Amino acid sequence: MDDTSPKNPPDTKLRLFKNKHEDTHILKTAVGVLIVILFALFHCILFPTDKPTSINIPQIDQIAQSDIIAPFAYDILKSDKQLAEERKIARENVPELLIYDDSIYFYQKEKFVQKKEVTISILDSLDDEKAVTDTLNIVWDEPSPETISTLRMTRNLDNLFDGIEKELDSLYNMSFVSSEWKNSKKNTKLFSINQDGKEKVVTPNHLITNEDIIIHARTFLGNKFKEYAPLSNASFDLLKIFITPNLIPDEETTQKRREEAVANISLTKGEVLKDEKIVGIHERVTEEIYEKLVSLEKAYENMQKKQYPFLTTLLPFFRFILMLVITILLFVYISTFQKEIIKNIKYLFLILALIIIQTASTFFLHKFNLPLELIPISITTIVVAILFSMELTISLLLVIALLVGFISSFDLALVSYTIVAGFFSAFLFRKITSRRELYKPILIYIVLLAVFIIASELIIFKPVNDILKLAGILALKSLFFPLVTIMFLPLFESLTGITSNITLSDFANTNLPILQQLSVEAPGTYQHSVIVSNLSEVAATAIKANSLVAKLGGLYHDIGKIINPGYFNENLKKDENPHYKLAPTMSFLIIKSHVKEGVDLARSLKIPKVIVDIIQQHHGTSVVESFYKKALKKDDKIKEADFRYPGPKPRTKEALIVVLADSVEAAVREISEPTEDKINHLVTNIVNKKLDDGEMDECSITLRELNKIKEVFVPILLGVHHKRIR
Repeated sequence: MDDTSPKNPPDTKLRLFKNKHEDTHILKTAVGVLIVILFALFHCILFPTDKPTSINIPQIDQIAQSDIIAPFAYDILKSDKQLAEERKIARENVPELLIYDDSIYFYQKEKFVQKKEVTISILDSLDDEKAVTDTLNIVWDEPSPETISTLRMTRNLDNLFDGIEKELDSLYNMSFVSSEWKNSKKNTKLFSINQDGKEKVVTPNHLITNEDIIIHARTFLGNKFKEYAPLSNASFDLLKIFITPNLIPDEETTQKRREEAVANISLTKGEVLKDEKIVGIHERVTEEIYEKLVSLEKAYENMQKKQYPFLTTLLPFFRFILMLVITILLFVYISTFQKEIIKNIKYLFLILALIIIQTASTFFLHKFNLPLELIPISITTIVVAILFSMELTISLLLVIALLVGFISSFDLALVSYTIVAGFFSAFLFRKITSRRELYKPILIYIVLLAVFIIASELIIFKPVNDILKLAGILALKSLFFPLVTIMFLPLFESLTGITSNITLSDFANTNLPILQQLSVEAPGTYQHSVIVSNLSEVAATAIKANSLVAKLGGLYHDIGKIINPGYFNENLKKDENPHYKLAPTMSFLIIKSHVKEGVDLARSLKIPKVIVDIIQQHHGTSVVESFYKKALKKDDKIKEADFRYPGPKPRTKEALIVVLADSVEAAVREISEPTEDKINHLVTNIVNKKLDDGEMDECSITLRELNKIKEVFVPILLGVHHKRIR
């Protein structure tokens, strides 16, 4: 018999689980790499195109902080404004070119002769009046009925055509353009007429149009046939169809000549000699001096291009490497010291979005020459400080300051302002728990920034009026951005699932209906919850956890007992216990249900998730020992697992603090004559039992922190449950 056993199904499942886990890990790694690359590429786009030099160029009307001497001779470049004006003048001084086309005359003359001969032939050969009229309309392109009548009835037909022909010859001895085209060139100052290879420049007033020609023809024919008006009208009606402009615009050549004129403009307007002083220390920078400084910067850039031609090609690559290194350092820090952010994609995207808000705003302010101090740095620092931690805020602030420095062409003043303003805002607003507390930090923030700005601007001798103007703008900004941030804080909370202390503080009011209901329907539970809340708040403060979360967790942890308050010891009257009549399993189900009912009730009341989690975790997976032991007496086969809470175990320090506070407060109630030694011994036993039972396995708390919690519990419990002096 073959003893070879088939593949073990559990081993197969284990391999499948490992493969799935490895695939998930690979996918997360790929997504992380993609985010890093895209983040770096985005900031490469924001990188300034202007190249920094070894000199710090002051702006117009600023005071130079040192002598600036020309290290070499270079040309002074014309300003963009001056070049634009000269190019405009150069274009205007190039005339619009018009080509005289004599073929138009020959074509129109030949067409006239053909129509004249056809007309004479029709009048000689046709007797039918209607046929003559219809044919003449076709030949002469629908002239007026009076003209047709004159052609049919006149005996001076040769005289009529002779007058038209002479005027046609006379008109085409002149050169003229379309009036519509001339009207479209109202801003053109000069026109050049090219006739037989020779050009003649004329002004708009001397440029004849087809409308001028028509007026000329009307006058000439009116004088010629002034004795007989019908002939005058008919001759003009027939002549006007042969008037076509014989000056043709040559737009292509005109544009080419204008481009050549612009290209011939010199880009420079003088020279700075080697060792020539451009500006002296403490001198005001004028427009002329500023142009020399900008020209020096350009000269440096051109020199670098000649010396290191490969830099221009490789510069985008170097930028990407630089941004990639900064991005990688950011992600290494987050993955090492802020692991909860890496684990939650919402947190990560919020952090990256807040950084991008700062860098993108810096880019646009720099591009449009607006005060760079207007960057909304307080939005990022306040949000991160309130929702995450001060440590993360400082780290992000340094990264943002670095990126802002690159985008702003290494503006040291802006970098220092970013760090100072960001730190002030984070430090002042990090611990506010109510919107009513906003006014004091905002006032302090405005004063601190004003002092910093005034001091930093005075040391570079900036005009006082400019300093006061900038300080006023920043004061408004210091008021506006924090208010906007706090206003939109609920949006950030909903995006991340994190609840701020500002939102939590709304639930600390003991006059809320749910707490009032608890105090009336379950007074013992309410009193117990208040004590647990106080214990939790003090313990959380001792180990630097979130004291407000712990306080509210303790206050709301037992709200599920409202459903069946009479089944819980703290609400029972002496010698009245409904559990005497119930089976242990039924009693356990009633007791256990208060957790689920508390969670459902909290969710219906829109209590923050962080508090709901504490309600759900405040018993962990502990055993209800009284009913388990009672059941064990009746059936020794009963399982302990059947009398455990479903969990989960506490996962945060705040939740664990509430678990311990709940347990020790309930246990101390059972001591008949509580003393410090008894309470201390009881607290130690409960903490050790929770530790041994694995209730702390999912919470990252240290033994030192547990000892601090025990130390603060004892005096509070002793004060609450001390024996009264009779």
